[in-house]
Amino acid sequence: MRVATAIFCLCLQIIACKGSNFADKDNSSRKDGDAAPVADDQDDAIALEPTAIGGAYLGCFADPQISPELVTGKTSDELAVGCQVFEDSNFTRVKDSNRVVVEGGEVEVAGSRRALAIQAVVQHPRWGWVTRVPLQALRTNLFLQARANPSASLVRVRVELLDLLPSGLLTGSQALLSGFYKLRIKDTVFCAHGNPEWGWDAISKKPIVDPVVVNSCNNAIPFRFTRFEGGVRIHVPNPKPLTCDTQNYAVEHCNDSCIDLEDFGLGNRFVLWACTKSLEAQSYALIPSIQGAVRIQGNGRPLTLFGGLLIPDLGTTVDIEVLPVLP
Repeated sequence: MRVATAIFCLCLQIIACKGSNFADKDNSSRKDGDAAPVADDQDDAIALEPTAIGGAYLGCFADPQISPELVTGKTSDELAVGCQVFEDSNFTRVKDSNRVVVEGGEVEVAGSRRALAIQAVVQHPRWGWVTRVPLQALRTNLFLQARANPSASLVRVRVELLDLLPSGLLTGSQALLSGFYKLRIKDTVFCAHGNPEWGWDAISKKPIVDPVVVNSCNNAIPFRFTRFEGGVRIHVPNPKPLTCDTQNYAVEHCNDSCIDLEDFGLGNRFVLWACTKSLEAQSYALIPSIQGAVRIQGNGRPLTLFGGLLIPDLGTTVDIEVLPVLP
């Protein structure tokens, strides 16, 4: 029986790799402590990642910025999690005509399973559902009970819990305009970092600034995003703002330091400098990449990494993961 079951599951995986959204799973091998089975006439399926359901892809992400009122009962050893349905497996576009229903789920941590209380949210700028999980669940799998539409069969789908804000939400009208974020080099523990304090050389009439570098994400500064001229500004509060010399720079304000591409977008390094009206230097495009990451581009020049510095380069680029954090 065990051999037959194993061969059966293997065949289903092969079929799924050829384009099937779901692989049927035999419930006869379910052990005590597993999720309760759905009705006998329904499929209990586990999709190969990334998870496709109803022609869309379900993704779940740790988000500490979710309002506490939406995840009541969350403790200090738990993460707030938001889930959404996307059009593609890289989470670059939220599916507008979404009819997916998520009815519950569970997570396995340290060999034991815990039921998840899944709450649907309406008109949220990011998420369709929210829940809370143990801290140890990050980068593990959530097992959700979902339907492709309200009348479809209930299926069991597997979703990897990630800790970034996916690119499909970064391009939304409101999802990125509040809160603080760290910019992590994909698949590393290093984030963009810099000195938000800058000076002014009265003789040369030039700013005294430091380059944007990479540092351990635990020690890196968080940034904010603001819509600007078809792109976004990426900035951080200046702890010691100076009086701006508006005769030499079209400076809007000095209370914030923006990531600035020197020489009005033509320079060879990114620095932190007063937020100006320079479209070329301080308006950035967030271009969707793989697995929810983005590529940052300023004045047609993608951000890349060299010698511990984030610099502009016309030939190469790096993928950036935007991490929501609390101030």
